[in-house]
Amino acid sequence: MKLNKFNNYLILLLILILLTPKTFALSDSAKIIYQKVKMGNETYIIEDSKQFDKLDDPTIAIALGGGGARALVHIGVLKALQEENIPIDMVVGTSMGAIIGTLYGSGIPIKQIEKIATEVTFSKMFELNFPSTQSLLETKKVNYSLEKLAPNKRLEEFPIPTVLLSFDLNRGAKYVHTSGRISNVIQSSYAIPVYFPVHKKSAYNQEDFYLVDPGVVELTPAKTAKVLGADIIISSTAIDQLAYDKYNNPIRALSRMIQLLQKRNSAPIVNKYSDIIINNNVGNYSFMDFELADSLIKLGYSQTKKKIPEIKELLKQNNIALNKLERKQTLNISQTLKNIKYNRLMIDSYMTKPLIYFGKDNSLFKQELFKDELFKPQYGAKVTKEHIDFTVLNVDKDTDDLETSIRLKQVTPNIDLIGKGKINSEEDKMELTMKYYTNNYTIGFGRKKINHQDFNLLTNEYDLSTNNIKFQGETDLLISPDFDSYKVLTSHQTKFKLSSIWSIKPKIVYNNTDILSSPDIYRGIEPEETADFQATIDWVYTHDFLPALEFMKIIQVNDIQLYLFSDYLSSTRESTAYGLGAQMNLRLLGLKPLHLGVYSSRDKKYDESKLSWDLDLVF
Repeated sequence: MKLNKFNNYLILLLILILLTPKTFALSDSAKIIYQKVKMGNETYIIEDSKQFDKLDDPTIAIALGGGGARALVHIGVLKALQEENIPIDMVVGTSMGAIIGTLYGSGIPIKQIEKIATEVTFSKMFELNFPSTQSLLETKKVNYSLEKLAPNKRLEEFPIPTVLLSFDLNRGAKYVHTSGRISNVIQSSYAIPVYFPVHKKSAYNQEDFYLVDPGVVELTPAKTAKVLGADIIISSTAIDQLAYDKYNNPIRALSRMIQLLQKRNSAPIVNKYSDIIINNNVGNYSFMDFELADSLIKLGYSQTKKKIPEIKELLKQNNIALNKLERKQTLNISQTLKNIKYNRLMIDSYMTKPLIYFGKDNSLFKQELFKDELFKPQYGAKVTKEHIDFTVLNVDKDTDDLETSIRLKQVTPNIDLIGKGKINSEEDKMELTMKYYTNNYTIGFGRKKINHQDFNLLTNEYDLSTNNIKFQGETDLLISPDFDSYKVLTSHQTKFKLSSIWSIKPKIVYNNTDILSSPDIYRGIEPEETADFQATIDWVYTHDFLPALEFMKIIQVNDIQLYLFSDYLSSTRESTAYGLGAQMNLRLLGLKPLHLGVYSSRDKKYDESKLSWDLDLVF
């Protein structure tokens, strides 16, 4: 197997990166002063809480409970309270409530928190933790993203004093976080064993803390707010009701047992220590329904509006005036949102991510909008450290083709450098690109080499949405070194939402090259790789005729759709095809998707029928 010079440079650069000495900062744990507080028969380990001692009396706290995706209702709760000028002196959160509380307490305006919840695809940042015996999912990207979005990065610097509650497995005590970097402490409040990593926290001259989500012992942290001196406590809950009453498998039985423990422990706490309880009726939602953020926010908003007269009366009785929160209307978080969207965040620690693909061709050299069917496994790995991403991928197990990529992120705030190479004895491929990012499109300039032919390269990707229409596209333009000829491969897709149950999705692919293979969107008899023109249109029926299904509280089946389609192909032959298909998504914990579909088509030119699977499995 021959390595060309470009690939040698890629591998050498990776070695230099991996051998770079690591630096370690002094742990926050060594500086923290702890105190133990007993309330009833429970012990709270509380970090230095001087900022809470300075709060004026009477102090109003908002306690935000856990519940997975269901806890997104808290955004609507906070929005309604802010609109009514209800003062909030302290935020206390557990699990997803801790995440929402951190965003709010750090100083992000509520409208931008809504935008983050409804537009940011956090599911892409939860990586499968494979191979690992610690957890199903890795969460570093989420923790760093939350810190990047927050205008204040440490809890003790928040404009609204904010507390995160977790539970220490070593001592069997509740642990109260009042300080530290967001990326270091947020994990401990939503660390669900098996699902997410348990957070280990070293303590000076003490045994280590092993911190997890406190949901089973205090799902809504009203008691914690009282321990910290709150006088009036408003609690927002996101407790569901299980949709079944038969426990004929162990997962249902376990889920019911956990729910009963949560209610047994948390309901008395909420009832005893809360002055106002906002019970959000989330029984129709799953803890995996992150894509329903907008509906959940509206639910929390409407439930809170009903409670406003009661809240104002309580404030009046305690001589507490309404107080408009003074906060900037908007923060400049567009750069961070852009970096999250394009996976450009720089993470301090090393991350190694195994790559496993099946069903679609994920070659590093092919366009990403449309991918060809490939029912062979592709596997590799991705190593990330700060501004460097290094990827190696075996694209064909029969030939042992290896593709490599090095990405130098944030050379400038909007520019990355990307180098790609292919290791193969027969085929020669190389690409070096400078890529410029905006919120909705990218432009790349560089050089490309294919089978000993050199080209200037211009690339473009866009993703635009307006009302009920979404536009996506991708173009590769190859220009001869003398700028006297060009070759182009361009792909585009539009989604029109016609009504609540019908959408149409046209696609086109144009290719005038003989060296770039066209992505195959024609569903009749297989076209040549360099088909000139392909066009398809899908009529998609999106009525929710079957609610989301859950299996073992881990896998969720949703987005079940039926569609009719008609396709056109122009190449050495012209043909049309038509047919019927169905598709759905399977999600691990509502986060990592697996696309599965099946369709039947009829090719008019060959008068033949075809039945095929549509599968996209990404680990």
